[in-house]
Amino acid sequence: MNLIKMIKRRLWLRVLIPVSFIVCLVIGTSVLFNSSYQEKCSREQMNHQNIALTQVIESSMFDSLSTGDNDVVRRQFQRINQTLPDIKVYVYDFNGTITFSTQADDIGRSINDFLTPAAQDGIAGMLETGNAFTGINEAQIADSGFVFDSQGIKNEAKCYHCHGASKKILGGMTVFTPSDEILRNISKGKMINWVTGVAGLILI
Repeated sequence: MNLIKMIKRRLWLRVLIPVSFIVCLVIGTSVLFNSSYQEKCSREQMNHQNIALTQVIESSMFDSLSTGDNDVVRRQFQRINQTLPDIKVYVYDFNGTITFSTQADDIGRSINDFLTPAAQDGIAGMLETGNAFTGINEAQIADSGFVFDSQGIKNEAKCYHCHGASKKILGGMTVFTPSDEILRNISKGKMINWVTGVAGLILI
């Protein structure tokens, strides 16, 4: 009761309390927005990187595949593994069986071995329609987190001599980019935002 009377008697308190509330609200909203926007941008950047890499790899290997030179494609994947050791690339047939990969030991396995049930459904749909399976898709491989995007490999005229013309989709390609370090940096950024915001409120 005495506190209420004191606030009523002092103009500066009557002004300071609502102003402080508004400042707290603005800073809190700003911190939340910045943290959310930072995470969204980082994930979208990984997504765009995967899509671009998928298109580059597909373009580079198709000329060799069209002439049946699989050894050249295997060497290309070896070079990718040497240059980008943290990134995993899988090319698989319409059954999901891996035929080319930056991880030689995984050839012959199913792409589903690396996917969640929901992602398996997405890949199955892609192998039927040929539509890319992209977005913020996450996977866990050997205790490490990855973000991945997939693209269908369509049957084109230059492929008919090996695969015939009956199938619309020959298979697909999936690119996995490691996400653990990026997500850790996002968490650090969030923490810095919150610490800065709280420190600013304390100073005010």
